[in-house]
Amino acid sequence: MTKLYIAGAEGFIGSHLQEYVRETTDWEIVPKKEDSPDYVVHLGGNSQIDDSIADSFPVTDDIHTTIMLLNWAKTQKQLKKFLYFSSDEVFGPKEVIEDFSPSDRYNSHSPYAAGKAACEEMCLAWASTYGVPTVITHCQNLFGERQPANKFVPTVVRCALTGGRVPIYASHTVAKRNFLHVRDACSAIMLLLDRGWVRHKYNIATRFEIRSEDLVRCIATVLGVKIETEIRLATNVRPGIFLQHGLNGNKLIELGWDRMPLAISLPTTVRWMAQPENRHWLGL
Repeated sequence: MTKLYIAGAEGFIGSHLQEYVRETTDWEIVPKKEDSPDYVVHLGGNSQIDDSIADSFPVTDDIHTTIMLLNWAKTQKQLKKFLYFSSDEVFGPKEVIEDFSPSDRYNSHSPYAAGKAACEEMCLAWASTYGVPTVITHCQNLFGERQPANKFVPTVVRCALTGGRVPIYASHTVAKRNFLHVRDACSAIMLLLDRGWVRHKYNIATRFEIRSEDLVRCIATVLGVKIETEIRLATNVRPGIFLQHGLNGNKLIELGWDRMPLAISLPTTVRWMAQPENRHWLGL
C-alpha cells in the first residue's frame, strides 16, 4: 500500500487533496510522520500575506516547520518524493511580457514571499546535501469550496448575496491571471508525485487567463444577479503590493497536466458557496 503524508492536511488545499487521493487512488493517507510514507506533500503554513507584514512570527514558524520536516524526511530512506507547495509571490511583479518560468530569479515583495523562497532554498539544499527527493511547485489564484472568506471568489459571492461592491484594483482592469480550482492543484500534485523530476520546480498554471472584472461577470451570470464593482488604487492596501503576475506552466503541461474547464469548475463552486448551509464559509 502506497503511503502519503500531508503536512497541512486540514487546511484548504490539504482537505481537498485528501478527498482527491481517496477518490482517485487506493493510497493510504497516514496521519503521523512516523508512519514511513512513500510520499510527502508539504502544504503547511500561513497563506495570508498581511499576517506576515503585521508580525514576522508566521514566516519564522513556516521556516522552522519546513526545517523540521526536511530533517525528518532525510531519515526516511523509502521516501520517493517530498513536494513543497510554494507560491508565485516569490517572483515579485511581472515586469516584461514573458511569464515567469519555474526557475526564474526571485524578487520577494513581502515577508511571506521571502519565507516561501527561503523554504524552497532549504528544500534544494536538503536535496543536495542529504538526498531528500524534493519537488517544488508555484501556484496562484486557487478557488474552491471551503476557501477562506477573504479570497477573491468568496468575496465576489458574498458581495453578490449582500449587495456589496467588489473591490477591483486598477491594474486588474487590464491584467489577466490564472484562476484554478483547488482540485486542479491536487491533480498537478499527484501528477508530479508520479512523474515530476526530483530537484525540479514546476508552475501550476495554464495558458488560459481571465481579467478579474470578467470573472466577476461570470459569477454574476451564474447567480443571476448584478454585481457592482469599485475600482481602487492598490497603494493603500499593504506595503510592497503588486498586481502584475504571470506564470509559465508549459513544463507541467508537457507532463500531461490540464485544468478543469472554468465553465464547469467556477459555476459548481459558486453555487456551492451560495447555498444557505455553506454561507458561513463566506463569513455570513
